[in-house]
Order: sequence, then structure tokens, then C-alpha cells
Amino acid sequence: MHIVSKRDANKILTDSLFSPINGKTLSIGKFDSGKYKWHGSQKHYIGKKVTDLCGIHAVYVERRTDSDGPYAQLMCIHED
Repeated sequence: MHIVSKRDANKILTDSLFSPINGKTLSIGKFDSGKYKWHGSQKHYIGKKVTDLCGIHAVYVERRTDSDGPYAQLMCIHED
């Protein structure tokens, strides 16, 4: 599985509301608890390979900030 843009991930989420996958709608959650160095924009992360897990339909990156500065958080669209 590869990291997709947030726009593509949100499209997958929205589509699941109108036509549920395996009878379930999807939700958003953290892919892992790691904090990764932010490299300036989403395009630096899109297309990178991540571990393929059962029940995960998309992985995208989100920019977050804490007291140490900006970091990247991997988020996922998954089955409930």
C-alpha cells in the first residue's frame, strides 16, 4: 500500500457513506503513533510504501505541530 493524498483518502471515506464496503462505513484514525519530520508538503510523502494491513483502505499524511515544531502524522481510513 502507498500513501495517498488527503483528498483521495477523503474521497474513499465519502464514497463509503453512500455505498458501504462489506456492509460497513469507514472511519479515520491514526495509522501509527510515530512522529516524523515534516519535509515541507504532502508531495514528499505521497507514493511512499507503507505496511499493508487488513482493514486499512487508505493512508495519508497530515501536518501537525507541537512544542517541538511541525511533524508528520500518518492517518488512515479503516473499517470500524
